[in-house]
Amino acid sequence: MEITRAVLARAERLQPTLKCFITLCGDEALAQARRAEQAVMAGEPLGLLHGVPFTVKDLVNTQGVRTTFGAVPHQDNVPDHDAVAVARLREHGAILIGKTTMPEFGSKCLTDSPLFGRTRNAWSSERTSGGSSGGAAVAVASGIAPLAVATDGGGSTRIPSVRVRDQLVWRLRARGDTAGLVAKVEQMFLSASGDASAGAKLEALGLEVVATSGKELARRILTERNRWKPIVEASGFVAED
Repeated sequence: MEITRAVLARAERLQPTLKCFITLCGDEALAQARRAEQAVMAGEPLGLLHGVPFTVKDLVNTQGVRTTFGAVPHQDNVPDHDAVAVARLREHGAILIGKTTMPEFGSKCLTDSPLFGRTRNAWSSERTSGGSSGGAAVAVASGIAPLAVATDGGGSTRIPSVRVRDQLVWRLRARGDTAGLVAKVEQMFLSASGDASAGAKLEALGLEVVATSGKELARRILTERNRWKPIVEASGFVAED
């Protein structure tokens, strides 16, 4: 509960300046955190990411949570299902705290939206966050979210990775689904405040480190890959070399 409360409080405090969120799921996140805490107290089996807060770019479907694609015509769109990456994170106990900002349909390499304004760089409001996954990158770089689902079709995750590189941010690739309005490759940002075992756990969900500004962290994570390969395959993924 304490972690989720702290993350939401930081998001609410920084949002007026950074504008990295389209939707915050405060009540829902706290309810999930309460259930997660009860599971720990009861000694129930826990998922690999039990209680870890995460965000999702607003191009990616989230069941029961508004998904606008950054566009006015879809400002009231509420999907009836989760995208594959979101479903797998929830399955393993991660807690959705909000949807991050993006330009219309993820169509450009900076993050502004006619609905929600421009997302500012976590280090200087005078600089761009890059895009189109700028909201996701800034949420991680500013210390709000330890994990953020993003997308990349032509640099949308790679460009923000460069723009916020002073905060060690790992960029990971997930098997993307093409369900919904826009075909996409789902990727993730992960704060480097965690240790290598956190990256290994993510690999067990079918994620792969593809870029990092902390090369030693990346090396340590990748050396653990073989240890997690049976778990990856048992989960229905293909472990790519």
